[in-house]
Amino acid sequence: MRVRFGVATRDAIPMELSVSPEEVRVTPGDRVRVLVRAKNLSTRDVVARVSHRIEPKAQADSLAVVQCPLLLPVALKSGQIEEFVSEYVVLRDPAVKEFEVTYVFARDTGS
Repeated sequence: MRVRFGVATRDAIPMELSVSPEEVRVTPGDRVRVLVRAKNLSTRDVVARVSHRIEPKAQADSLAVVQCPLLLPVALKSGQIEEFVSEYVVLRDPAVKEFEVTYVFARDTGS
């Protein structure tokens, strides 16, 4: 099966984001490490929350997050670059042959 990774922003958050790898081929039981790189492009500190969107949603329980530091808010000083390593595992053979995982960065409003 194929798993594609991507990044997105909401709320016009001033960050440069990238993900590596962008695509992998896996079988049930395989672990996948993903590197997300974030750079604050603002002259001010930025705090963001990151949601993990896994599509198709109906099969999302077949792809488990083993570790992800992005479950906590991300705080970056002006110009700061930070890298985050996540790990996923395919738990069983799902009915689909492709997943798309998107890390969505949005401003943390403190609520």
